[in-house]
Amino acid sequence: MKKFISTCLAFSLVMPGVTGNAAFAAESTPTDVPNAIPFKITPETSVSPTNVHNNVYEMTSVPTSASSNTYQLESINILTPLGMAYYNGYVYITQGNNGLSKIDVATQTVTKVVYGSPTSPMHTITADTDGTLYYVVPDKLNNEYSYIKKIKPSSLNQTLTTEQFLAASVDYAHIPASHISSIAMDKNNQLYISLDKGWDLDPGLLRWSNTSKTLTPVSEEASMITAITFDNQGNLYFKTPSPQSYYSYAAGIVKISAADLKGTLPVADEKLISYKQDVLRNEPYNGLLFLSDGTSYFSNGQSLKRVYPESRPIVTLKGYSDAVVQGDIYTDPGIRVIEDEKYSKFDIKVTYSFNGEFVPSLDTSKVGTYTIHYVAVNPAGTASLEKTREVTVKPTPSQLTDWYITGINSMDADSQNLYLTNYSYKDNPNYGLYKISLQTMQKTRLAAINDIGAVAVNASGDLFFTRYDMDNMIFKIEAKHLQSGKALTADQLMKLSRTYMPFTAKEASAAPLKINGLEFDKQGRLYAAVNVYGKTSVTSKIVRLTGNDWNKSTLVTELPVSSNDMDFSPAGDLYISTQELYTTWKKDTYKVTLQQLNTLPVLSDSLTKTPYTEGDKGIAFLADGTGYVSRTDDFEKRKQTILKFNY
Repeated sequence: MKKFISTCLAFSLVMPGVTGNAAFAAESTPTDVPNAIPFKITPETSVSPTNVHNNVYEMTSVPTSASSNTYQLESINILTPLGMAYYNGYVYITQGNNGLSKIDVATQTVTKVVYGSPTSPMHTITADTDGTLYYVVPDKLNNEYSYIKKIKPSSLNQTLTTEQFLAASVDYAHIPASHISSIAMDKNNQLYISLDKGWDLDPGLLRWSNTSKTLTPVSEEASMITAITFDNQGNLYFKTPSPQSYYSYAAGIVKISAADLKGTLPVADEKLISYKQDVLRNEPYNGLLFLSDGTSYFSNGQSLKRVYPESRPIVTLKGYSDAVVQGDIYTDPGIRVIEDEKYSKFDIKVTYSFNGEFVPSLDTSKVGTYTIHYVAVNPAGTASLEKTREVTVKPTPSQLTDWYITGINSMDADSQNLYLTNYSYKDNPNYGLYKISLQTMQKTRLAAINDIGAVAVNASGDLFFTRYDMDNMIFKIEAKHLQSGKALTADQLMKLSRTYMPFTAKEASAAPLKINGLEFDKQGRLYAAVNVYGKTSVTSKIVRLTGNDWNKSTLVTELPVSSNDMDFSPAGDLYISTQELYTTWKKDTYKVTLQQLNTLPVLSDSLTKTPYTEGDKGIAFLADGTGYVSRTDDFEKRKQTILKFNY
């Protein structure tokens, strides 16, 4: 057995008649593995088509290395296991209404320590280096505070009732915090607490100083935490279901190293290490535990489970099964492999089948359903169970509303085509400048440029566009350069384009001016929607540009919100897609009537707001009067589609 550095025990207790302040474990989303070291390998594939992008697959090795059945607690039948802690050969487990028990790790026998009570359920538990138990009791007189109590191990020689247990305990700390979900002692007997306040995004991981009587945030980002623990090296782990989109770490188990805990708090967000374990995604984590040999367990309220299963490699999918339109580029999100610390490299076999027959690659030119098959093999030759992903290649849509397009920023149309810009991010290979034929619905990529913003087409078919990181700039590419049928690279596009700077250097230096929308009226005058970025808010102004270099601007109106895209209806009214940033994030569409455009500027209070149409970026009108908007359809997938705009 490896040498073990003893740690200390604690749990939380709900007092009769008190609710909402004890340490309740929320249902959570488990993910990769404590103590694992993330690494990357490139998957092996037999044949890779030119229009399939193979991502590097992320792997994680696993921290534990049990060598005997001594540390296999998953076979023990124990009622409602919640909080867990290890000390001197025993695992202490709180059981809610069923009290507190301890497991002799060597013999796997279970002994009742505290009888259960229907009015005082026990939850989280930890211990110091002397084996003293600590637990949480709500302050009945002030629900913003909680008591941390402790009890010496010498008081636990016989089974106690809840009342006897409380009577034998003494106060350790009076902490200005409620909703304590878990507590843990480090090797220096410093107390850490976690909070689970639902969607309250205040720091949820804190260190208590019993000398200064203060709480210090360990991480500014960490919130909604359901369990915390330390491993034998002093690294801290916490479990959270927080969505990855809001944080620098992913939902699941997150590690903060012992070295970082010794430094300045809070620990920088980029130093938090996330581990994902999708096979346990729907299970709650009520407690986390490391044994002396480093094996790690979690409790889910029904049983004890290893944080990772042993034996064969486990393959889990990244991303989703998905659909792609015929001719588009498909990006394989890849897989994760979870294994033990013996192995850090795996042979990844990726094969494809189409309509039940194996094929050399995924070819998006053929309509149908493909299956991607993944198998991971460790150096011992043990293969994982096969994991599969379905990818449906759909035929070209018959109407605009059937298109499912990722990340539309801006749209504009002439009599022949709908033009749109499509932004880039890590899992969108179909970025750039596109046109969709209004006759055939065929989509054509005009340019592969990853930071394109607004687009507008003039009467000659020339395209005007902007780029995200280039303030106060409008670019024009003539129609003749877009007829080859082959997509231009970003460099080719810029070499063929002319640059205009509509605002003076003085105007542009006052505040960043980002042009989010462009549009031409029937007289050939160019309109621009310009976002003005202040310190605490974003406003916008709509201007009419004239002159040979589009450098003469006339204010049309000013809006108290950010503008995204705009277009003229066949009746000559100007519609502007907007969103308030930083506070409400409310989306609206403003209308400036043709009559109002004859007398400028127009006060924003006199503009008409159309009911929210679920559009959030692009807006365009066809010659027949039909209006369309682009909408975020699935936030997690970051996809958008095209909807009719009933104006």
